Amino acid sequence: MDIQQIQNTLQSLYGPTSPAEKKAASDALLQFQRSQQAWDVIFPILQEPNAPFELKLFVCQTLRSKVQYDFGQLNNESSTIESLRLSILNVLNSMTEFKSQKLLIIQVSIALAYLIIQDFTWETPITDVMNALANTPVNLLEFLNVLPEEMSDFKKLPLTNEEFESQFEKLLTKNAENVYYVLVQSSANIGFNKDLETLVLCCIKSWINEIPISLILSQDSPLWKLIVDGFKDDET
Repeated sequence: MDIQQIQNTLQSLYGPTSPAEKKAASDALLQFQRSQQAWDVIFPILQEPNAPFELKLFVCQTLRSKVQYDFGQLNNESSTIESLRLSILNVLNSMTEFKSQKLLIIQVSIALAYLIIQDFTWETPITDVMNALANTPVNLLEFLNVLPEEMSDFKKLPLTNEEFESQFEKLLTKNAENVYYVLVQSSANIGFNKDLETLVLCCIKSWINEIPISLILSQDSPLWKLIVDGFKDDET
Protein backbone atom coordinates (compact mmCIF):
# COMPACT_ATOMS: atom_id res chain seq x y z
CA MET A 1 0.00 0.00 0.00
CA ASP A 2 1.56 3.32 -1.07
CA ILE A 3 0.92 6.74 0.48
CA GLN A 4 -1.92 7.64 -1.87
CA GLN A 5 -3.61 4.31 -1.25
CA ILE A 6 -3.36 4.84 2.50
CA GLN A 7 -4.94 8.27 2.15
CA ASN A 8 -7.74 6.94 -0.05
CA THR A 9 -8.42 4.12 2.40
CA LEU A 10 -8.61 6.57 5.30
CA GLN A 11 -11.12 8.63 3.33
CA SER A 12 -13.20 5.50 2.83
CA LEU A 13 -13.02 4.73 6.54
CA TYR A 14 -14.04 8.19 7.77
CA GLY A 15 -16.03 9.45 4.78
CA PRO A 16 -19.71 8.96 3.78
CA THR A 17 -19.31 5.32 2.73
CA SER A 18 -21.31 2.18 3.40
CA PRO A 19 -20.70 -0.03 6.47
CA ALA A 20 -19.21 -2.69 4.19
CA GLU A 21 -16.77 -0.19 2.67
CA LYS A 22 -15.79 1.08 6.12
CA LYS A 23 -15.10 -2.46 7.32
CA ALA A 24 -13.03 -3.22 4.22
CA ALA A 25 -11.04 0.00 4.75
CA SER A 26 -10.48 -0.78 8.43
CA ASP A 27 -9.30 -4.30 7.62
CA ALA A 28 -6.94 -3.02 4.93
CA LEU A 29 -5.40 -0.43 7.24
CA LEU A 30 -4.96 -2.96 10.04
CA GLN A 31 -3.25 -5.37 7.66
CA PHE A 32 -0.97 -2.56 6.50
CA GLN A 33 -0.06 -1.63 10.09
CA ARG A 34 1.04 -5.21 10.74
CA SER A 35 3.17 -5.40 7.59
CA GLN A 36 6.92 -5.00 7.25
CA GLN A 37 6.25 -2.34 4.61
CA ALA A 38 4.74 0.00 7.20
CA TRP A 39 8.20 0.84 8.55
CA ASP A 40 9.15 2.28 5.15
CA VAL A 41 6.34 4.84 4.77
CA ILE A 42 5.99 6.23 8.30
CA PHE A 43 8.77 8.80 8.26
CA PRO A 44 8.38 9.99 4.64
CA ILE A 45 4.77 10.88 5.52
CA LEU A 46 5.71 12.57 8.81
CA GLN A 47 8.41 14.59 7.04
CA GLU A 48 5.96 15.80 4.37
CA PRO A 49 4.75 19.27 5.49
CA ASN A 50 1.63 19.19 3.31
CA ALA A 51 0.40 15.74 4.37
CA PRO A 52 -3.14 15.88 5.84
CA PHE A 53 -3.42 15.77 9.61
CA GLU A 54 -5.53 12.60 9.54
CA LEU A 55 -2.84 10.82 7.51
CA LYS A 56 -0.10 11.94 9.90
CA LEU A 57 -2.14 10.86 12.91
CA PHE A 58 -2.65 7.42 11.37
CA VAL A 59 1.06 6.91 10.72
CA CYS A 60 1.92 8.17 14.23
CA GLN A 61 -0.45 5.55 15.61
CA THR A 62 1.14 3.04 13.26
CA LEU A 63 4.61 3.95 14.53
CA ARG A 64 3.48 3.48 18.13
CA SER A 65 1.93 0.13 17.28
CA LYS A 66 4.95 -1.07 15.27
CA VAL A 67 7.41 -0.28 18.05
CA GLN A 68 5.16 -1.82 20.69
CA TYR A 69 4.24 -5.04 18.91
CA ASP A 70 6.62 -5.47 15.97
CA PHE A 71 9.98 -4.33 17.33
CA GLY A 72 11.22 -7.86 16.60
CA GLN A 73 10.81 -7.22 12.86
CA LEU A 74 13.97 -5.12 13.08
CA ASN A 75 15.95 -8.29 13.91
CA ASN A 76 18.11 -6.50 16.51
CA GLU A 77 20.18 -4.89 13.75
CA SER A 78 22.05 -2.07 15.47
CA SER A 79 22.17 0.21 12.42
CA THR A 80 18.43 -0.16 11.82
CA ILE A 81 17.56 0.47 15.48
CA GLU A 82 19.89 3.47 15.65
CA SER A 83 18.28 4.87 12.51
CA LEU A 84 14.86 4.43 14.14
CA ARG A 85 16.05 6.30 17.24
CA LEU A 86 17.29 9.24 15.18
CA SER A 87 14.18 9.31 13.00
CA ILE A 88 11.84 9.45 15.99
CA LEU A 89 13.89 12.19 17.68
CA ASN A 90 14.03 14.19 14.43
CA VAL A 91 10.26 13.94 14.07
CA LEU A 92 9.71 15.16 17.63
CA ASN A 93 12.10 18.05 17.05
CA SER A 94 10.19 19.01 13.91
CA MET A 95 6.85 19.24 15.75
CA THR A 96 6.99 22.78 17.07
CA GLU A 97 3.27 23.64 17.11
CA PHE A 98 2.18 21.99 20.35
CA LYS A 99 -1.48 22.99 20.30
CA SER A 100 -2.16 21.77 16.76
CA GLN A 101 0.24 18.81 16.87
CA LYS A 102 -0.38 17.58 20.43
CA LEU A 103 -2.06 14.32 19.36
CA LEU A 104 0.85 13.54 17.04
CA ILE A 105 3.45 14.39 19.69
CA ILE A 106 1.78 12.09 22.23
CA GLN A 107 1.75 9.13 19.84
CA VAL A 108 5.40 9.63 18.81
CA SER A 109 6.41 10.09 22.46
CA ILE A 110 4.77 6.77 23.35
CA ALA A 111 6.59 5.14 20.44
CA LEU A 112 9.88 6.56 21.73
CA ALA A 113 9.09 5.25 25.22
CA TYR A 114 8.40 1.75 23.85
CA LEU A 115 11.64 1.88 21.86
CA ILE A 116 13.71 2.89 24.87
CA ILE A 117 12.15 0.23 27.09
CA GLN A 118 12.94 -2.54 24.58
CA ASP A 119 16.30 -1.28 23.30
CA PHE A 120 18.72 -2.84 25.78
CA THR A 121 21.72 -1.60 23.78
CA TRP A 122 20.92 2.08 24.29
CA GLU A 123 23.21 2.88 27.20
CA THR A 124 22.10 6.41 28.18
CA PRO A 125 18.69 6.88 26.55
CA ILE A 126 17.17 9.40 28.97
CA THR A 127 20.20 11.68 28.88
CA ASP A 128 20.38 11.37 25.09
CA VAL A 129 16.70 12.25 24.70
CA MET A 130 17.06 15.22 27.05
CA ASN A 131 19.94 16.52 24.94
CA ALA A 132 18.23 15.78 21.63
CA LEU A 133 14.97 17.53 22.59
CA ALA A 134 16.55 20.49 24.37
CA ASN A 135 15.17 22.86 21.71
CA THR A 136 11.64 21.47 22.00
CA PRO A 137 11.16 21.38 25.80
CA VAL A 138 7.41 20.84 25.65
CA ASN A 139 7.93 17.69 23.59
CA LEU A 140 10.58 16.53 26.06
CA LEU A 141 8.09 16.95 28.88
CA GLU A 142 5.47 15.01 26.95
CA PHE A 143 7.91 12.14 26.57
CA LEU A 144 8.90 12.27 30.25
CA ASN A 145 5.22 12.27 31.14
CA VAL A 146 4.35 9.12 29.19
CA LEU A 147 7.46 7.05 30.02
CA PRO A 148 6.51 6.05 33.60
CA GLU A 149 2.92 5.47 32.49
CA GLU A 150 4.04 3.05 29.78
CA MET A 151 6.27 1.26 32.31
CA SER A 152 3.42 0.81 34.77
CA ASP A 153 2.59 -2.61 33.33
CA PHE A 154 5.26 -4.87 31.83
CA LYS A 155 2.52 -6.84 30.03
CA LYS A 156 2.30 -4.02 27.48
CA LEU A 157 5.58 -5.23 25.99
CA PRO A 158 7.21 -8.60 25.28
CA LEU A 159 9.63 -8.44 28.22
CA THR A 160 10.42 -10.94 30.94
CA ASN A 161 10.06 -9.89 34.56
CA GLU A 162 13.83 -9.68 34.87
CA GLU A 163 14.16 -7.50 31.74
CA PHE A 164 11.39 -5.22 32.91
CA GLU A 165 12.87 -4.76 36.38
CA SER A 166 16.29 -4.04 34.89
CA GLN A 167 14.90 -1.43 32.52
CA PHE A 168 12.77 0.11 35.27
CA GLU A 169 15.91 0.63 37.37
CA LYS A 170 17.93 1.92 34.41
CA LEU A 171 15.30 4.28 33.00
CA LEU A 172 13.32 5.53 35.96
CA THR A 173 15.07 4.99 39.27
CA LYS A 174 18.52 6.10 38.12
CA ASN A 175 17.19 9.13 36.24
CA ALA A 176 14.73 10.47 38.81
CA GLU A 177 16.93 13.31 40.07
CA ASN A 178 17.89 14.35 36.53
CA VAL A 179 14.19 14.51 35.65
CA TYR A 180 13.58 16.57 38.79
CA TYR A 181 16.07 19.20 37.64
CA VAL A 182 14.53 19.25 34.15
CA LEU A 183 11.16 19.94 35.79
CA VAL A 184 12.67 22.68 37.96
CA GLN A 185 14.19 24.32 34.90
CA SER A 186 10.91 24.00 33.00
CA SER A 187 8.94 25.48 35.89
CA ALA A 188 11.17 28.57 35.77
CA ASN A 189 10.12 29.12 32.14
CA ILE A 190 6.37 28.76 32.60
CA GLY A 191 5.39 32.44 32.79
CA PHE A 192 1.85 32.55 31.41
CA ASN A 193 2.23 29.33 29.39
CA LYS A 194 -0.60 27.11 30.68
CA ASP A 195 0.35 24.22 28.39
CA LEU A 196 3.84 24.12 29.89
CA GLU A 197 2.49 24.45 33.44
CA THR A 198 0.04 21.58 32.90
CA LEU A 199 2.76 19.36 31.46
CA VAL A 200 5.13 20.03 34.35
CA LEU A 201 2.40 19.11 36.83
CA CYS A 202 1.57 15.96 34.84
CA CYS A 203 5.25 14.98 34.87
CA ILE A 204 5.44 15.47 38.63
CA LYS A 205 2.46 13.15 39.00
CA SER A 206 4.02 10.56 36.66
CA TRP A 207 7.37 10.60 38.46
CA ILE A 208 6.14 11.10 42.04
CA ASN A 209 7.07 7.53 43.04
CA GLU A 210 10.63 7.89 41.72
CA ILE A 211 11.72 11.43 42.53
CA PRO A 212 12.81 11.66 46.19
CA ILE A 213 9.85 13.24 47.95
CA SER A 214 12.23 15.31 50.06
CA LEU A 215 13.22 17.23 46.92
CA ILE A 216 9.64 18.04 45.96
CA LEU A 217 8.49 18.95 49.47
CA SER A 218 11.50 21.15 50.21
CA GLN A 219 10.48 24.72 50.94
CA ASP A 220 13.11 25.82 48.44
CA SER A 221 11.66 23.64 45.69
CA PRO A 222 9.84 25.59 42.96
CA LEU A 223 7.88 22.43 42.22
CA TRP A 224 6.24 22.50 45.64
CA LYS A 225 5.00 26.05 45.03
CA LEU A 226 3.81 25.02 41.57
CA ILE A 227 1.83 22.12 43.04
CA VAL A 228 0.21 24.34 45.67
CA ASP A 229 -0.65 26.99 43.09
CA GLY A 230 -2.03 24.27 40.83
CA PHE A 231 -4.55 23.27 43.46
CA LYS A 232 -5.76 26.88 43.51
CA ASP A 233 -6.06 27.15 39.73
CA ASP A 234 -9.02 25.38 38.12
CA GLU A 235 -7.33 25.48 34.70
CA THR A 236 -4.50 23.15 35.85
